[in-house]
Amino acid sequence: MKTTTILFNSVLALGLAVAGSTFAADAPATTQVQDRATIQAEHRAATANMTQEERDAYRAQKQSEMTAEQRAAMRASKGGANKGQGVKARDGSGAGSKGGAGGGQGAGR
Repeated sequence: MKTTTILFNSVLALGLAVAGSTFAADAPATTQVQDRATIQAEHRAATANMTQEERDAYRAQKQSEMTAEQRAAMRASKGGANKGQGVKARDGSGAGSKGGAGGGQGAGR
């Protein structure tokens, strides 16, 4: 009885060792985030001899390959990261306009 228990336990330990090495976590995959100048230089080199349609297809492909972290890093590296996040006057009040037909600064005044 003891021999079978020892044999069973050794086979179980061996199986756990093999399974543990199989399911061991690999090194975490980190995405390399490049600075904006490097990405622009690579883009210029890659699209130098392309037509506009080829450039558009290339840009769409590159954007689809980017991860969310890379997109966030690109937005953060820009000068106006929160640019365009404000509220615009869309009620027809003309707020922010610099004159024109309804601005009251025309020649007839």
